[in-house]
Amino acid sequence: MAYVLCCGFCALRLFKTEVPSPKSNVPSQESEVGLKDDAPPAAPVPTLNPQPSTLNYFLWLLLPACASVLLLATTNKLCQDVAVIPFLWVAPLALYLLTFIICFDSPRWYVRFPFTLALIAALGGLCWALSNASDLALYKQIALYCGGLFICCMVCHGELYRLKPDPRYLTAFYLMIAAGGALGGTFVAIVAPLVFTDYYELHWGLFLCGLLFLIVCATDRAASAPTPAPPASPLRSSWFWTACALTVLVFVGLDQLLAWLPAHAKTIPGGYSIGLRVGMWTIVVLLVVSWIARKKFRNFLYWRLVTCVWLFLGLVGLGRDLWMQANQASSDRVFRARNFYGVLTVYEHEKKEPLSHYFLLQHGRITHGLQFADPVQAKWPISYYGKDSGIGLGVAALPASSRRIGVVGLGTGTMAAFGRAGDYLRFYEINPQVEAVATSWFNYLPKCLGNVEVAPGDARLTLEREPPQHFDLLVLDAFSSDAIPVHLLTREAFETYERHLNTNAIIAVHISNHYLNLEPVVVNLARHFGYKLASIDFEENDEEWWLYGSTWILLSRSDEIINRPDIRNAASIVNTNAVKVPLWTDDFASLFQILR
Repeated sequence: MAYVLCCGFCALRLFKTEVPSPKSNVPSQESEVGLKDDAPPAAPVPTLNPQPSTLNYFLWLLLPACASVLLLATTNKLCQDVAVIPFLWVAPLALYLLTFIICFDSPRWYVRFPFTLALIAALGGLCWALSNASDLALYKQIALYCGGLFICCMVCHGELYRLKPDPRYLTAFYLMIAAGGALGGTFVAIVAPLVFTDYYELHWGLFLCGLLFLIVCATDRAASAPTPAPPASPLRSSWFWTACALTVLVFVGLDQLLAWLPAHAKTIPGGYSIGLRVGMWTIVVLLVVSWIARKKFRNFLYWRLVTCVWLFLGLVGLGRDLWMQANQASSDRVFRARNFYGVLTVYEHEKKEPLSHYFLLQHGRITHGLQFADPVQAKWPISYYGKDSGIGLGVAALPASSRRIGVVGLGTGTMAAFGRAGDYLRFYEINPQVEAVATSWFNYLPKCLGNVEVAPGDARLTLEREPPQHFDLLVLDAFSSDAIPVHLLTREAFETYERHLNTNAIIAVHISNHYLNLEPVVVNLARHFGYKLASIDFEENDEEWWLYGSTWILLSRSDEIINRPDIRNAASIVNTNAVKVPLWTDDFASLFQILR
């Protein structure tokens, strides 16, 4: 309390202290030579350090806010679509802080001309990655997102440093920077989940970065000086090279568009496209030669205007592309919701074809099940749960009498299609929206012939609190998404599972995953607990498109179950020598060692 009072007293004293005017340091003509009555008035002394404008204050706030939004949105993107690895939390933050250090160390590190080109490449690359990078290797995605974040933050913080005011206004300057960082964090953490139904923060952050850069270029005070810069000045040279580089990029883009058209627009002949390309470059070369011959380049004063025009057109294109991505497939989308656990989307396809009409559930970009609308086909176990898949063979190996089945991960509830009269199926689901979707858009659960219960909350914690459930089959189907729950594949987790299993029960683990090879992890658990195992790969085919490719590992202590002819014939050889992975425990579980 005493510290707060002392700080308040010092702040009050400082507030009451009069700041000397910058003109007080300029010696007056009266004091040195005297001012005669008939002498002409002296020219006004310009203010060397003008007071920041309102626009400056807004830029001080919005530039760091934009960088903060990009940091948090990129981190969310990596953890949602790649994997939840601590490194992917630390790497974007380290790059973000590094740009602060570099830009505020010295003005020589941030030069607008090269970073203008880098920003265009970064925004274009990130925009492309948002819609097309799902098929890229994991390391390429990480490099793409982290590299784009670094460039965008360098531009935001570099331009922020260029707007650094006179020392008298540094308190407000740094206060606005801090407020901007908090504003960006508030937008991503609080506002976005309430306003958006998907992770659109990165879209808005990219567009805001381009918009702020355009505003900074258009309102550059040094470039807007009343006296034109001399032809050889560094300022004019910078705008000259930037405008020329952007102009070349624009015409190269047009050339590529003309080359692309014949292959995708059959009405345009190839010769017509070639003629347009040759004519375009001929006109460009003639104009450039004409300007050089008439010395127009030397006397042209509007390079900054040309730069801003190209930047504006690029920003319009960026905004259009981001908007199209955010609204794609809207005609088939019938439901979308977002909460702490991610984004759930329900699509309705083939509405006009009764036998092909189906509903599909996606969590992020991962399909979590589908169901036909036709009453007969709606009873089929499809997607990852076909009768010839690993889980289908596992269910077939269960006793013919009443069966008790536990399922970790609800999805659309497709496992309920295996339920028979007298069966008991217990689903464990941590996301409350999944249960709402599974019962409103899909009817696997309501139509199940057995007794179905859904236990909300974390599966492992729920199983730890429950009395033994005596499951004949425990299905672990929570790993097809990229953000896998590691704590469900540790030694301690399997100790909990064993308490709920009958003798000779089966544990079925779904290990299909884009970026992670979970096979060594499950093999280590099988060895530790003495399970026999069978790894079953199911290959999809075009004729039965509703059956997805999947990889299931069946674990059991019963040789009779694992050596059943149907299971043994479908099982593949387990290879654990490619990656040496230790047994996962609650104290150690590394995703780095199983990255594909």
